Amino acid sequence: ETWMNPPPQIPGHSMEHASYGKGKGCVIYINEKLDYTLLCKFSCSEFQFLSIQVYQNVQLSLIYLKSGQKDNELLVEMLQQSKKGNCSQVVIGDFNFDITEKSRLSDYFETENFCQIVNQPTHSEGRTLDHCYISLDLKEKMKCRLKNSYFTDHASILLNFLKRAGSTFFPLPTATQMGITITRFVLYA
Repeated sequence: ETWMNPPPQIPGHSMEHASYGKGKGCVIYINEKLDYTLLCKFSCSEFQFLSIQVYQNVQLSLIYLKSGQKDNELLVEMLQQSKKGNCSQVVIGDFNFDITEKSRLSDYFETENFCQIVNQPTHSEGRTLDHCYISLDLKEKMKCRLKNSYFTDHASILLNFLKRAGSTFFPLPTATQMGITITRFVLYA
Protein backbone atom coordinates (compact mmCIF):
# COMPACT_ATOMS: atom_id res chain seq x y z
CA GLU A 1 0.00 0.00 0.00
CA THR A 2 1.63 3.23 -1.09
CA TRP A 3 0.62 6.74 -0.18
CA MET A 4 2.83 8.53 -2.69
CA ASN A 5 2.23 8.87 -6.40
CA PRO A 6 4.74 8.57 -7.85
CA PRO A 7 6.84 6.88 -5.15
CA PRO A 8 10.28 8.39 -4.54
CA GLN A 9 13.32 7.07 -6.38
CA ILE A 10 15.96 5.30 -4.29
CA PRO A 11 19.55 5.73 -5.53
CA GLY A 12 20.97 2.48 -6.92
CA HIS A 13 17.54 0.95 -7.48
CA SER A 14 15.11 0.53 -10.34
CA MET A 15 11.45 0.99 -9.50
CA GLU A 16 8.19 -0.47 -10.73
CA HIS A 17 4.89 0.79 -9.34
CA ALA A 18 1.17 0.42 -9.90
CA SER A 19 -0.93 3.09 -8.23
CA TYR A 20 -4.54 4.21 -8.17
CA GLY A 21 -4.64 7.20 -5.86
CA LYS A 22 -3.97 7.74 -2.17
CA GLY A 23 -3.45 4.50 -0.28
CA LYS A 24 -4.04 2.34 -3.34
CA GLY A 25 -0.89 1.02 -4.89
CA CYS A 26 2.24 -1.02 -4.66
CA VAL A 27 5.88 -0.44 -5.53
CA ILE A 28 8.92 -2.66 -5.95
CA TYR A 29 12.48 -1.31 -5.69
CA ILE A 30 15.06 -3.58 -7.33
CA ASN A 31 18.81 -3.26 -6.89
CA GLU A 32 20.04 -1.89 -10.23
CA LYS A 33 22.64 -4.68 -10.48
CA LEU A 34 19.94 -7.34 -10.42
CA ASP A 35 18.41 -8.28 -13.77
CA TYR A 36 14.63 -8.53 -13.82
CA THR A 37 11.81 -8.60 -16.33
CA LEU A 38 8.49 -6.82 -15.78
CA LEU A 39 5.79 -9.40 -16.53
CA CYS A 40 2.62 -7.55 -15.58
CA LYS A 41 1.54 -4.16 -14.23
CA PHE A 42 -2.12 -3.35 -13.60
CA SER A 43 -4.10 -0.77 -11.62
CA CYS A 44 -7.83 -0.39 -11.07
CA SER A 45 -9.93 0.90 -8.18
CA GLU A 46 -10.22 -2.59 -6.60
CA PHE A 47 -6.56 -3.74 -6.72
CA GLN A 48 -3.07 -3.04 -7.96
CA PHE A 49 -0.80 -5.80 -9.26
CA LEU A 50 2.88 -6.03 -10.22
CA SER A 51 4.74 -9.13 -11.33
CA ILE A 52 8.43 -9.46 -12.14
CA GLN A 53 10.79 -12.32 -12.96
CA VAL A 54 14.13 -12.42 -11.12
CA TYR A 55 16.99 -14.91 -10.83
CA GLN A 56 15.90 -16.43 -14.18
CA ASN A 57 13.36 -18.74 -12.54
CA VAL A 58 11.53 -16.86 -9.76
CA GLN A 59 8.34 -14.89 -10.35
CA LEU A 60 7.56 -12.30 -7.70
CA SER A 61 4.06 -10.82 -7.70
CA LEU A 62 2.97 -7.96 -5.46
CA ILE A 63 -0.68 -7.11 -4.72
CA TYR A 64 -2.56 -4.37 -2.95
CA LEU A 65 -6.21 -5.41 -2.61
CA LYS A 66 -8.87 -2.93 -1.51
CA SER A 67 -10.95 -4.00 1.48
CA GLY A 68 -14.01 -6.05 0.49
CA GLN A 69 -12.45 -7.44 -2.70
CA LYS A 70 -11.38 -10.91 -1.51
CA ASP A 71 -13.52 -12.58 -4.18
CA ASN A 72 -12.29 -10.40 -7.05
CA GLU A 73 -12.48 -12.59 -10.16
CA LEU A 74 -10.39 -10.22 -12.30
CA LEU A 75 -7.44 -10.51 -9.88
CA VAL A 76 -7.68 -14.31 -9.97
CA GLU A 77 -7.66 -14.16 -13.80
CA MET A 78 -4.59 -11.87 -13.74
CA LEU A 79 -2.77 -14.28 -11.43
CA GLN A 80 -3.61 -17.21 -13.72
CA GLN A 81 -2.66 -15.41 -16.94
CA SER A 82 0.60 -13.91 -15.67
CA LYS A 83 1.86 -17.11 -13.99
CA LYS A 84 4.98 -18.42 -15.71
CA GLY A 85 4.95 -22.21 -15.51
CA ASN A 86 8.72 -22.54 -15.47
CA CYS A 87 9.15 -20.21 -12.46
CA SER A 88 8.96 -20.68 -8.73
CA GLN A 89 6.24 -18.39 -7.39
CA VAL A 90 6.13 -15.76 -4.63
CA VAL A 91 2.89 -13.76 -4.28
CA ILE A 92 2.95 -11.20 -1.50
CA GLY A 93 0.86 -8.24 -0.52
CA ASP A 94 -1.72 -6.42 1.55
CA PHE A 95 -4.84 -8.49 0.90
CA ASN A 96 -7.05 -6.66 3.42
CA PHE A 97 -8.70 -9.85 4.65
CA ASP A 98 -7.53 -12.25 7.34
CA ILE A 99 -5.85 -15.49 6.26
CA THR A 100 -8.53 -17.46 8.11
CA GLU A 101 -11.29 -16.12 5.81
CA LYS A 102 -12.31 -18.25 2.82
CA SER A 103 -12.34 -16.40 -0.47
CA ARG A 104 -12.03 -16.84 -4.20
CA LEU A 105 -8.35 -15.87 -3.81
CA SER A 106 -7.65 -18.40 -1.06
CA ASP A 107 -9.36 -21.06 -3.22
CA TYR A 108 -7.09 -20.14 -6.14
CA PHE A 109 -3.92 -20.41 -4.02
CA GLU A 110 -5.10 -23.75 -2.61
CA THR A 111 -5.86 -25.10 -6.09
CA GLU A 112 -2.39 -24.02 -7.28
CA ASN A 113 -0.78 -25.75 -4.25
CA PHE A 114 0.69 -22.55 -2.84
CA CYS A 115 1.73 -22.34 0.83
CA GLN A 116 0.81 -19.27 2.91
CA ILE A 117 3.94 -18.67 5.04
CA VAL A 118 2.92 -15.70 7.19
CA ASN A 119 1.78 -17.29 10.44
CA GLN A 120 1.52 -14.30 12.77
CA PRO A 121 -0.68 -11.20 12.85
CA THR A 122 0.60 -8.45 10.56
CA HIS A 123 -1.85 -5.72 11.56
CA SER A 124 -1.94 -3.76 14.81
CA GLU A 125 -5.48 -5.02 15.48
CA GLY A 126 -4.25 -8.64 15.60
CA ARG A 127 -5.28 -9.84 12.13
CA THR A 128 -3.12 -11.26 9.36
CA LEU A 129 -3.94 -8.99 6.43
CA ASP A 130 -0.56 -9.23 4.71
CA HIS A 131 -0.06 -12.60 3.06
CA CYS A 132 2.81 -14.37 1.33
CA TYR A 133 2.02 -17.36 -0.86
CA ILE A 134 4.84 -19.47 -2.30
CA SER A 135 4.96 -22.45 -4.62
CA LEU A 136 5.72 -25.77 -2.91
CA ASP A 137 9.23 -25.96 -4.38
CA LEU A 138 10.16 -22.91 -2.26
CA LYS A 139 8.81 -24.22 1.05
CA GLU A 140 12.20 -25.37 2.32
CA LYS A 141 14.12 -22.60 0.52
CA MET A 142 12.55 -19.51 2.07
CA LYS A 143 12.34 -18.08 5.54
CA CYS A 144 9.75 -15.49 6.57
CA ARG A 145 9.84 -13.15 9.56
CA LEU A 146 7.96 -10.01 10.59
CA LYS A 147 9.21 -6.65 11.77
CA ASN A 148 6.99 -4.01 13.36
CA SER A 149 7.55 -0.31 12.69
CA TYR A 150 6.36 2.85 14.38
CA PHE A 151 5.22 4.47 11.12
CA THR A 152 2.63 1.93 9.98
CA ASP A 153 -0.15 -0.24 11.40
CA HIS A 154 1.19 -3.19 9.37
CA ALA A 155 4.27 -5.29 10.10
CA SER A 156 6.93 -5.64 7.42
CA ILE A 157 7.38 -9.10 5.96
CA LEU A 158 11.02 -10.05 5.49
CA LEU A 159 11.71 -12.97 3.16
CA ASN A 160 15.05 -14.71 2.86
CA PHE A 161 16.09 -17.23 0.24
CA LEU A 162 18.11 -19.88 2.04
CA LYS A 163 21.30 -21.10 0.41
CA ARG A 164 21.88 -24.84 0.63
CA ALA A 165 25.02 -26.71 -0.31
CA GLY A 166 24.81 -27.94 -3.88
CA SER A 167 21.63 -25.96 -4.51
CA THR A 168 20.69 -25.44 -8.13
CA PHE A 169 17.62 -23.43 -7.18
CA PHE A 170 18.85 -20.20 -8.73
CA PRO A 171 22.16 -18.39 -9.13
CA LEU A 172 22.63 -16.43 -5.92
CA PRO A 173 23.58 -12.79 -6.46
CA THR A 174 26.89 -11.38 -5.34
CA ALA A 175 27.02 -9.26 -2.19
CA THR A 176 26.71 -6.11 -4.30
CA GLN A 177 23.43 -7.38 -5.80
CA MET A 178 21.65 -8.09 -2.53
CA GLY A 179 17.99 -7.55 -2.26
CA ILE A 180 14.74 -6.56 -3.78
CA THR A 181 12.99 -4.06 -1.56
CA ILE A 182 9.23 -3.94 -1.68
CA THR A 183 7.06 -1.44 0.17
CA ARG A 184 6.48 -3.08 3.56
CA PHE A 185 7.98 -6.29 2.20
CA VAL A 186 11.68 -7.07 1.84
CA LEU A 187 13.13 -9.97 -0.09
CA TYR A 188 16.77 -10.83 0.53
CA ALA A 189 18.93 -13.35 -1.28
